[in-house]
Order: sequence, then C-alpha cells, then structure tokens
Amino acid sequence: MEDEERGFLVESEKWVCADEFPHQQYLREYIDQSYENHICSYCGEDKQAVRLNEIIYQVYEALEDIFETPDDTLPFESHDDFWDDLEDAGLHKEGAGYILRDGFHIMNTSEALDEAGFKPRSDKLISDISESIINNSWVYKNLIESTDEERLVSDWERYWENIIASVMYH
Repeated sequence: MEDEERGFLVESEKWVCADEFPHQQYLREYIDQSYENHICSYCGEDKQAVRLNEIIYQVYEALEDIFETPDDTLPFESHDDFWDDLEDAGLHKEGAGYILRDGFHIMNTSEALDEAGFKPRSDKLISDISESIINNSWVYKNLIESTDEERLVSDWERYWENIIASVMYH
C-alpha cells in the first residue's frame, strides 16, 4: 500500500516501550501484548517494545476517529463577495477558503495530537509520530452542521446553478 493511501510513512526502524505513553492506556495495552524485548529508542531501556510503525498506525487510526481532513468535510469558498453574506452567520474563512464555525480552526498534526490528549513522555516521540503522518491539516469531524440560513443560501445557489445550466444546455 502506498504511503499516501495509508496516510502515514512507515520508514522508522525505531522501537518504543509502554512507559513512553503514561496517558494512553490503549497504546500501553497494545505494547504489553508484544512478546518482543528491544531497546526502546526513547528511554534506552531493554524491555517489551513494538516498532514505532505499529504505534504510528494506532495513533493515526485514533486521530481519524476524532478528526478528518478539511478537504473531506469543509465547504470551500474562494469568492469574497459571496463570503460577505455568511460572516454574520458565525462563520469564518481559513486557509485558502475553507469555511469554519467561529471558535474552530484547522490544526496541524501536532495540534490535533495535543487536542486529542496525546501526551507521550518524549518530545522526540511526538515529533517522530507527527512527522510520519502525511496529512498535516485536521478539523473535528461533524464540524459543520448547517444552520437554516446556510441551508437556504446553499439551496438558493443550487437553484440558480440549475437554472443557468438548463438555459445554457437546452
């Protein structure tokens, strides 16, 4: 499977022990099921450990339970004249034109991990995991639930697009 399809790189030859994850019980349990002893690349101790690649997979799966990419979920608007109509609806534009509710923002992987409560002991471990995840833009799932006003604007736009298309192609 290609790295892009998977969502993370699997190049690491590093090993990690359960002690590196004091706040992630699911990772501690996963590592405790391992029957291999290796020197942990982060604490330097010889103990029960798994390859970092396995942890990256587990962390990536956990991230996808909470977050998704802006491209997959957020509406996009690049025209400033249309945007003026929606600013009063409690929305803001971020990045190249993604529309988000006020109080939410697009996060990089490190911010998403922090937001999800991912707190390993080693900053280097956080860095290695963050750098292995290809996607570097995350938003909470189900971030945009349309208000009545937004649905009305969207329906109106769709209506005019259909009218224009029918006039042009009929």
